[in-house]
Amino acid sequence: MKTRRLIFPGQLMKSPGYAALLVVVIAAAGVATPVAAEDGSSPFFKLPENPIVGGRLFMEKGCVACHAIHGVGGTSAPDLGRVPAAWSFLGIAGVMWNHSPKMDEEFRRRRVTRPELSSDQMFQLIAFVYSLNYFGGEGDPDKGERLLLRKRCLECHSVGRHGEGSGAIPLDDLQTNTSPAFIAAALWNASRDMTAEMKRRGISRPVYDEHDLVDILAFIRREAMPPDEGERAFLPLGNAVTGEALFKRKQCVRCHAVRGEGGRIGPDLSGVRSGDVVSQMAGAMWNHGPEMWRAMTE
Repeated sequence: MKTRRLIFPGQLMKSPGYAALLVVVIAAAGVATPVAAEDGSSPFFKLPENPIVGGRLFMEKGCVACHAIHGVGGTSAPDLGRVPAAWSFLGIAGVMWNHSPKMDEEFRRRRVTRPELSSDQMFQLIAFVYSLNYFGGEGDPDKGERLLLRKRCLECHSVGRHGEGSGAIPLDDLQTNTSPAFIAAALWNASRDMTAEMKRRGISRPVYDEHDLVDILAFIRREAMPPDEGERAFLPLGNAVTGEALFKRKQCVRCHAVRGEGGRIGPDLSGVRSGDVVSQMAGAMWNHGPEMWRAMTE
């Protein structure tokens, strides 16, 4: 089976050094510049369309010589793929400033010229680091197994040889769809039917904590029957501009606001923590499903 190497974008602790003044100027001039919306409505902030661009800069500017991403790269500075942070976009710039003196020392020790960055390059680099936790961590398969048993998922589903029985719906296909976003979509689309079936069987509708789905997916990857053929299906990083358009087209904006723009029925989603975005949002959407269905029906 062929495997694809995938770099996940998302948050930074001590990335390459850049002067504080540069960070502040960039924040004011490039990163957070309001842009008029096409329909003439309130301005919104520039959104990164492809964080992988920042990943290339991470390599080209030499950041990888000191920092690793999930074990690939230098070891003299923190592995940015394993820093459990949930910062704001400009919070990352602040961390870069705080650690700038140490990074300068490292540049001098290595006799490396401090890299220069344009405002757009800084924007792309921070977008890459911010998105490193986009898909969440690797998960604990043993915890995932306990969760599936405790929440009685294996009374309706099977994973490999677990939960085999008449009429069990296998979850093995999730092994090839390695992104939690696939589970997020599947849970949302099937949640009403699943809830009705659990009620019929007398099973309490489970509530997922923020890291539960990552652990469950880790268990599925370990125990699922291997696919017959084909490659693993990797889901790319989201395009924030496309997501904004979907948010409006799917009418999420009628109930939810983002930075005050939108409905007031549900919470303003700009307050959602940034760590483990996909898996946490999948669990939150499942947990609040019945409440959202009632609101949509009304």
